[in-house]
Parts: sequence; C-alpha cells; structure tokens
Amino acid sequence: MDADPQANLTAWLGVDPSTVEDGETLLRVIRQDVLPRPREVGRNLHLVPASVDLAVGELELERKPLGALALRTALEKLTGYDLVFVDSLSSLGSLAVMAALAGDGLIVPVETGAKGVQALKAVIGVAKEYREALRKVDPERVAGRPHIIRAFVPTKYDARTAGDNRVLDTIKELEEIAPVAPRIAYRPGPHRRATEEQVPIQLTGDKEAAEEIAKLADFLLKEVFRYEEVVA
Repeated sequence: MDADPQANLTAWLGVDPSTVEDGETLLRVIRQDVLPRPREVGRNLHLVPASVDLAVGELELERKPLGALALRTALEKLTGYDLVFVDSLSSLGSLAVMAALAGDGLIVPVETGAKGVQALKAVIGVAKEYREALRKVDPERVAGRPHIIRAFVPTKYDARTAGDNRVLDTIKELEEIAPVAPRIAYRPGPHRRATEEQVPIQLTGDKEAAEEIAKLADFLLKEVFRYEEVVA
C-alpha cells in the first residue's frame, strides 16, 4: 500500500501515478472507511497505488475523528494476504501517523550517513509514542514489546568511506531495540535505471543488487515475520 503522495512505490511497480484515480488510493479509506480494490502488479503481488492527490488526505485526516486509525480499522476486514506492507512518507504528518498505526510494527530504513544517524533518535522517540497509542486501542498486539520497531535496514551504504562504516557500526548498536538487516549498498547506476524504467532494483539486471534484495527478503521472513518454513 503506497501511503506516500510522491508515489515512488507505485511507479517502481510499473503503475503510472498520473493514471491513478482518487478512489484507487488510500483517499477512499480516509473518505469512506473502505479499502480500495488493489491492482494486480505481479505474481502474488497486489498494489494499492498512490498519486499526488493523496496529499489532500493530510488535511482531511485532521478533520476526521479517529482518522489516525482509519487504515488500521479497514485492514482488520482484509483477508487473503500473507503480508501487507504500507510504504509511508518520511514526514510526521497525518498520513504518516495513519500508516504507522495501521501495522504491527515498523521497518526503518537508515541511510549510513550523518543525516541518517541524526534522524534515528527522533524516529525511535516517535516509535515509542506510536506504541503507546497502539497500547490504548489494541493492548494485546503490543504486550511485552517495549518497541514497535521490527527492524533497521541500513541503506545507501558505501564500503569505501570511513564515515559510512562508522555509521554502520552505530546502527548495529541498536540490536537491543530491533534486529539490523543486511545492508543495502549505494548503487547509483542501478537505482537510476530502476527510476527511469519504473521497476524494482532487482529487475534492472544488476546481479549484486538482486542478491542484496534476496538476502534482505530472507532476513525479513526469518527474523521479522518468523516465516522459517518459507525460507527453508
């Protein structure tokens, strides 16, 4: 589910955001408390797309009683899926709050640069606030869990720089909060092709990028979602 009006996830899964109608996006949840019908974009893969018009949802959520829980409430009626990912925008506005409270935990990408580390403290603090909000509405889901962060994913890692390696070491110290996933390297060429061709990076033909994504997927299945039988 693409909860970001920039619609990068939508584009990378082959859907032109300019062709997306409001009723196909999470605006339908905000306005009608009903999930839109997902588009089939691959084998066993469906997408609720986004468009720039989703940005108006920020204002509409602020006027909606309990709007922050709109997506969570709608998802409780959803069946037929093993996993639901909600791709949130990187702000702390109403859309981001709705997306965060919809799930059972947060997967936090962290750039291995100075700005990435600077943002971590704020993210961890906000995650504690999200947990407290969820505890009030669904205490069983967060019982015994001091954090709702499920994993940290180091991104844009450049092994050639001492700074990136220092930051990576700092991120690894967060294991007491949540497991740290295999790092994703900085690959400007493949990432540029992914953007231009509107495909996930593992489909750009770059073998190393595809291997990285496979390792990350295996990590998430085993360490976060506990799907050992799928990994095996």
